[in-house]
Amino acid sequence: MHVHALHRGAAGALAEVVQAGDQHGLVGRGTERFTLANPELAQALAALAAAWPARRPVTEVATDPARRGRLLDLARHGYVHLHPGPAPYAVAPGERPETAPWIRQRLASGEEQLVTLGLRPLRIEQPALRALLQAADGTRTVAELAALDHGIPATQVPAALAAAGRQALLRG
Repeated sequence: MHVHALHRGAAGALAEVVQAGDQHGLVGRGTERFTLANPELAQALAALAAAWPARRPVTEVATDPARRGRLLDLARHGYVHLHPGPAPYAVAPGERPETAPWIRQRLASGEEQLVTLGLRPLRIEQPALRALLQAADGTRTVAELAALDHGIPATQVPAALAAAGRQALLRG
């Protein structure tokens, strides 16, 4: 079992674990806040939020049965999401980045509204980014993608691919 993502609030900001002195808490939806009595669990959730949208094995986040019970409570209330396995996407681009085939196909057909590999809706309107993502078919290195004429400066291609990974658009 894997866990990922703290709740994404209405404003799009991730919920975050905060620490102030002896206070450990989770800032949730809007101004909702509650205290976590276990500093290790609070730190594990902070690391999970920082790694979003990556998934981590539950046993890494909650190391004993009591903490796993707390994690299940958080999932029941929608603060974390449990999954049966690792993510089907790469959070960081690989040596030869690959945008998911159905995403490349939708971009090629002119669609702006997509569904990511994380099963979230996403709109991509920028022509240069759309061209880069279509070219990232797993056959070219990052340097080869940077050399293409898609409209993104070569120095910004690694950052654009990293952003695509964080949006769950890449398989590798």
